[in-house]
Amino acid sequence: MEKKLMKMKKEIQEQNRFYSMLALLGLFAIILTNSGHLAPQYSDPHAAEFAHGVLIGLVIVIEVFSLLNIAKNLTALKDETKLRRLYNENHDERTEQIAAIAGQKGLKFAIVIVLIAAFIVSYFSLEAFIAMLACIIIFSATVKICRLYYTRTYTGEEE
Repeated sequence: MEKKLMKMKKEIQEQNRFYSMLALLGLFAIILTNSGHLAPQYSDPHAAEFAHGVLIGLVIVIEVFSLLNIAKNLTALKDETKLRRLYNENHDERTEQIAAIAGQKGLKFAIVIVLIAAFIVSYFSLEAFIAMLACIIIFSATVKICRLYYTRTYTGEEE
């Protein structure tokens, strides 16, 4: 039983490292964006300010998300009951299956939506069209690479 508890703690600590790195990356992005060294190259100053505000807002959301998850994990590490509950929530088979199906269907749906948007935007901006095509290629390549990787390595057993 002690071995399983150590495994739970190790997994939560790995999550905390990931969220900490994400928070540091977000902090770096805020500093870099506000320093003036990296500024959007828009001809319209209102568009530049809008893009800057949206980016800062997205980074702040990521920061808050990371910090909340770190706090939740730290409280779970202090209490064995909360640690077990959190571990069981993260490894619920039904939830994992639903997430896998939703992720698979959601990604296919997102690719189709981006393809439709690329078709529409191609009449207005070549750069946006190329960027959307790049997103579609990256999405598709990621799906193929993951499928190949998990076809070769997935055993169906918990590590």
